[in-house]
Formats: sequence, structure tokens, C-alpha cells
Amino acid sequence: MKTYRWSDIPAEQLNPLTARKMIHGSSVTVGRFELKKGCVVPTHSHINEQLSTIDSGCLKFTFGEEEIFVRAGETLVIPPNVPHSA
Repeated sequence: MKTYRWSDIPAEQLNPLTARKMIHGSSVTVGRFELKKGCVVPTHSHINEQLSTIDSGCLKFTFGEEEIFVRAGETLVIPPNVPHSA
């Protein structure tokens, strides 16, 4: 067992609009992302479910032609293998 503190994990700057912090377990990964306005997360999918909780602001997820807006205080559950972008 191990305890993590988000403030102790260094952020990885992926590009000027995207930074992330990751915690990896043996069968699950938890990520904390900071997405600035204008950021685009390209279409991708995962073999596992994805849970996205929005701390502040609003994020638009796209599933083919469908758009879902997730706002601060809300969590979106994306089933395994479903292509999505944000």
C-alpha cells in the first residue's frame, strides 16, 4: 500500500495547453489533467473504463456525432473501447 499526494507529483507538460499528473497501480491508472481553453484531446479509446471528473470549468467530450458537456462537480463514465475526444 502507498499513499500519494497530488502536490508531490510533478506535472508533465504535454504541450502549452495540457499538463498531467499520473498515479499508476498494478491494474489501474489515475490521471489528473489541466486543460487550458482551446486544448484538444485527439480521438482515442482505452481497454478500460474512463471516469472523468471536472474540478472547474466545462469540458466537451465528443463521441462520433454526439457531444456531451461535463461541468464542474460532474463525472462522466466512458465505457471500455469507446472512441472519444475532448
